[in-house]
Amino acid sequence: MSLSYRSRRKDKGFTLIEATISLTLLLVVLIVSLTFLFSMRTFSQRQEMFTSPRQTARRALDYLTYYVRGAGDLNQEQDNPNAIVVWYANGSATPVQASYDNVTNANFADKGTDLINLAIPPLSPISAQYIPSSGSASTGIVAFSAGCGTSDDDTANKDLFKTLTGCCDASGNSPIMTLVDHNGDWAYFQITGYQDSDCAGKPTTSPPTPPGVHITANYGNSLGINPPGGPVLDEPYYLKVGVFYYSFRVKNGQLQQKSGVFNPTKPDDGFVTLLDNVEDLQIAYIYDDGTIWNSAAQTLVTTGDVPTQPGTGTAAPPDIRSVTGLRITIVGRSVQLPVTMLSHDKYSRPAAENHAGGLADRFYHYRLTDTVMLRNRMLGR
Repeated sequence: MSLSYRSRRKDKGFTLIEATISLTLLLVVLIVSLTFLFSMRTFSQRQEMFTSPRQTARRALDYLTYYVRGAGDLNQEQDNPNAIVVWYANGSATPVQASYDNVTNANFADKGTDLINLAIPPLSPISAQYIPSSGSASTGIVAFSAGCGTSDDDTANKDLFKTLTGCCDASGNSPIMTLVDHNGDWAYFQITGYQDSDCAGKPTTSPPTPPGVHITANYGNSLGINPPGGPVLDEPYYLKVGVFYYSFRVKNGQLQQKSGVFNPTKPDDGFVTLLDNVEDLQIAYIYDDGTIWNSAAQTLVTTGDVPTQPGTGTAAPPDIRSVTGLRITIVGRSVQLPVTMLSHDKYSRPAAENHAGGLADRFYHYRLTDTVMLRNRMLGR
């Protein structure tokens, strides 16, 4: 009995030791596993934050370059003078700046960033004659019959015309478009009312009326804006159907876009957010003589530090008509790094063109640049 009891005590003793060792090993495995798990999680977060500004900059640059490549106003008679809108005139013919270099007014955009305005024609451009009614510019007919078909379908023709002209805003107006005369002189043009389509036209009237869409319109003062120097047009007029204007800026760390020309008296009017975590947009103008301006090496010394434009009273070579391309730089950033990753300000926004770099912060940054030639000018004019 005594031997058997001691044997059982011995076996029980070994069992306790083995259990203790097993629990210890399990605890060690759990600690190592959790340490590895947290380490991998931190590494994954760091990698995600490190790559996010690259993805942001790439997406923003791809979007902008798509528009820049298509810039043009379909005015071959005067070498597309308004493909890049730098200046325009308000109702009193006072020059108004539309595009900016290194913005100083925080109401317009983030300070130090650039603001650009472009005229974008469609992939399949249409030029249609505009005939004012009885010499009045406020009403008339656009010689447009692409939607009439073989059955003179006035409803289909009007619907197609409205689609191509970007109809409509809350007031039933089209976006700002371009009206050009036979000399190449031009004006901003806006349809303020879509009337009936007349696919048959009136060939027996004097003068005869071609098939088209009747509209009410406003040109020479559309939304209070004129071409630099004001419009002076001679008939016949040609409406560049589908040539629309767009503004791009960075504000509140967001890439934003507006359908229409930037209005400094209503700086936020019409802008929508495209992309977050964009902290810089820089535009350098490439001229046909090979020089590049508003770069780190040279900045235009002109009114507003932007290219001049004929009709503003400040035009002098090289003006915006000599620009053949743009060099676009975007700086993206991550969300702010938590203190578990970085306990102090270590990184900073990089310099871009003539915009100096920023102060130290806790963001990852990435700068991306692309050079884009304007499709209407890259092969000469």
